[in-house]
Amino acid sequence: MAEFDNDYLEWKAWDDQAFCVLTAEQARYFEAELGRSGALDLPPGARVLEIGFGQGCFLTFAQSRQWQVTGAEVNPHLVSMGQARGLDVHGAQDLSAWPDESFDLVVAFDVLEHVPQAEALGFLRDVMRVLKPGARPVLRFPNGDSPFGLMHQNADVTHVNAIGRGKVMFWAQALKADVLALHGQAQPVLGVGPVLAVYRLAVWPVRKLLNLFVRVFFLGGAPIDFSAANVVAVLRKRADA
Repeated sequence: MAEFDNDYLEWKAWDDQAFCVLTAEQARYFEAELGRSGALDLPPGARVLEIGFGQGCFLTFAQSRQWQVTGAEVNPHLVSMGQARGLDVHGAQDLSAWPDESFDLVVAFDVLEHVPQAEALGFLRDVMRVLKPGARPVLRFPNGDSPFGLMHQNADVTHVNAIGRGKVMFWAQALKADVLALHGQAQPVLGVGPVLAVYRLAVWPVRKLLNLFVRVFFLGGAPIDFSAANVVAVLRKRADA
C-alpha cells in the first residue's frame, strides 16, 4: 500500500540500523506500562503477540523477558527486516492465521487509530478471540477526549480513527470484556534520565490539577485523563465470553 511505502518508513525513521533497538527509556516505559496492567509478571515462555510491531523495540523487550513473542505487521518492509533477524514475525492484515486462545498477552501500541471505525469492533473481536481466557490486550492510542491528543492523531497520514472513552466502553460491552484500565500512558520517572525525570516530576502536579478542574467543571466528573496525549486501555477477556 502506498501509505506504507519507503517514504513512510523514511519519515518514521524506521530503518535497518534502528530496527529492534531498545533504549533504556523505552524499556522502562514497557516495564511501567505492563507492570500497572498486571502483564509484566508473565512467566518465561508465555506467548505474546504484538500487533503492528513497527520498529521492533517491543519485540526486543519481550525477548528480554524470555517470552515467546510473535509480531504481526502490515508493512512488508518491516516484516522483511524482522524475518532477516530470525524473528517470528508475519505480514498480516488480520489475525486469521492464529487459532483461538493462542496468546497470554496481546499488545498494540499506536495501532487502533489506523483501523477504520467501521472495522474496529471486528478487529478487537479478533484480538479477544486469540487471547486465552482471563488474558488481556494492552492498547495504546492518541487521546480522542483531549486536545492534547490532536498532535499525535493528526501527525500521521495513516491515522483514520479518533478514539475516546465512549468508544472503548461501547466496544468492551459489545465484546463482553471487562475494562481493567483506561488512563494516560505510563510516565515513569526512574531509569529515564535526569532531565526527563525532573520534567515529569515538575509536570505531575500540574497534570493532576488540570484533570481535576476539567472533570469537575466541564465533564461532570467523567473519569477522563484530559491531560494525557496518549491513552492506554487494558481489557480482560471473560471466561464466558
